[in-house]
Amino acid sequence: MLRTLGIPSREVNGFLPGEYNELGGDYIVRASDAHSWVEVYFPGADWQVFDPTPAAPENEAGFPVEPGKVCRLDGDYLELNG
Repeated sequence: MLRTLGIPSREVNGFLPGEYNELGGDYIVRASDAHSWVEVYFPGADWQVFDPTPAAPENEAGFPVEPGKVCRLDGDYLELNG
């Protein structure tokens, strides 16, 4: 929508930090860590991040879930039920 108004903007795709692996000294980054956001260019201020994503509540296992969804850890995967 910003571009239709002549405002320079771009969609950016990346990943959240993931989970630190103390044994390997690195990070485990999963597909569930994928994230997209918008950046808007302001002359003299460069690209600024605008992330409209609301904070996700966490269930008792500490996993973020969408409002109205139930998240269950079953073996090695998460199952979302609406």
